Amino acid sequence: MIHKSKREKDSTEEFCGFGVGEDSKSFDYWYRVYQKAPCIQAPGENGRLRILPSYAKETALFRMAAYAEDEWQRLTVIEEFLKEYGP
Repeated sequence: MIHKSKREKDSTEEFCGFGVGEDSKSFDYWYRVYQKAPCIQAPGENGRLRILPSYAKETALFRMAAYAEDEWQRLTVIEEFLKEYGP
């Protein structure tokens, strides 16, 4: 059985989109996670690659929306959503 140290476990949970502690209950925390999260490249039309959001990126975006406290933060979520899913 493999045992991870607490630090390794926390960083793994952080990367996967599962927050640790009180920091995970803030917009700024999820915005940083969102910016670090990888994208998925998939084949698209005419042989061009399409860049799609990963599960970690989607989770962070929706958690950003949940913890947005003011108008600026809500607009940031809307802009990022349109960048990811817009035409």
